[in-house]
Amino acid sequence: MEIVSAFMHIIGVCVTCGILGIMYQYCIAKWNEKILTAFNANMLMDLGLPDDTKIDKDVDAEVTKYISKHFRSDKLVNRVADFIGVIMIIFSVLIGVLSTAIIGLVIYLMFIGELKSAAGLWSTVALSAVGMLINIIVQYLCILFTDRIPGVPRQVRNDLIEIVASKQTEKFNIFKYLGFCRGQKTCGN
Repeated sequence: MEIVSAFMHIIGVCVTCGILGIMYQYCIAKWNEKILTAFNANMLMDLGLPDDTKIDKDVDAEVTKYISKHFRSDKLVNRVADFIGVIMIIFSVLIGVLSTAIIGLVIYLMFIGELKSAAGLWSTVALSAVGMLINIIVQYLCILFTDRIPGVPRQVRNDLIEIVASKQTEKFNIFKYLGFCRGQKTCGN
């Protein structure tokens, strides 16, 4: 009977962690999409363009210039957002390593005959939930104080390097990158 109980703990932890992870990723994706939409609206307003601007290559240069100016590395808010992004990655890796260590310990204890130790796997669910909550709070505070998503300024600067390199081959479309092209058959051409 202990083996069935241990097996049920393992399945329950796997399902719970999976559901928590999916919910976390969905919420973060929706939140970031909302922030991106607000950024796009602010960018169009700052550039003096109406919301229903015809997307063409004339606007492409203005948008690229605006983004490069907004996310340049010499701005303190961008550096802080990049630093917080690195700290969040390190924290997530540490949570993952600690969870893996707990799982390894529980599997070892189960292997040597302590089947009741399978209930200890639930601590990984609690650890993951606390880690996700801390990440959400830190991301919210970063957005509140810097108006940037953690780690995004560095990512955008790296993407701008690709934009400049790929403009010579005409593969990259800044409007698709920013999410302007949803539902449009031709965009930026």
